[in-house]
Amino acid sequence: RVDAIVLPERSGLESVVVQVVRIDVTIVRSNSDIVLPFDDLDLGLIALGAQQRFRTVEIGGERYRVRTAALAGGVMQSGRPLGETERVLEDLRVRTLWWTAAVALAAAVAGWLLAGGITRRLARLSRAAEQLTDTGDPAPIAELLPVDPARPRRDEVGRPSQPFGRLVSALAQSQ
Repeated sequence: RVDAIVLPERSGLESVVVQVVRIDVTIVRSNSDIVLPFDDLDLGLIALGAQQRFRTVEIGGERYRVRTAALAGGVMQSGRPLGETERVLEDLRVRTLWWTAAVALAAAVAGWLLAGGITRRLARLSRAAEQLTDTGDPAPIAELLPVDPARPRRDEVGRPSQPFGRLVSALAQSQ
């Protein structure tokens, strides 16, 4: 019952505000000077047979999460300020953004290094082909594409290296 509830004294460390309100909208007990707002829906919990109601309200510029529970002859409300929770969530949001940016940057650098390693042989082959065009000397390409039918390679340069290596060898012999 509303009149039988005893609230413990609130110490300075507790942030939860608790108050008991009779059906006639009289605050019977409270552990704080802060008055949690209540309305007809809160007081109608008894008549509707509902057990509890949660909502967020603003009191003195600070947001509170308020729980209203039905009692015999009234309701009991408890409210907790959301400031600490909102600060933790904001800190988590900022950290998540920083970590996401760091991981994306690390992935970009790793991708760039990996792509460079994969295409390094193609770049060397391209430079050797340009040198062949400029000088007519097939030796740099012959070094990059050794013809060894016993050991075919399976990478992006190795697959075309056998026929291309034979082509360069034939070109060198014709010169």
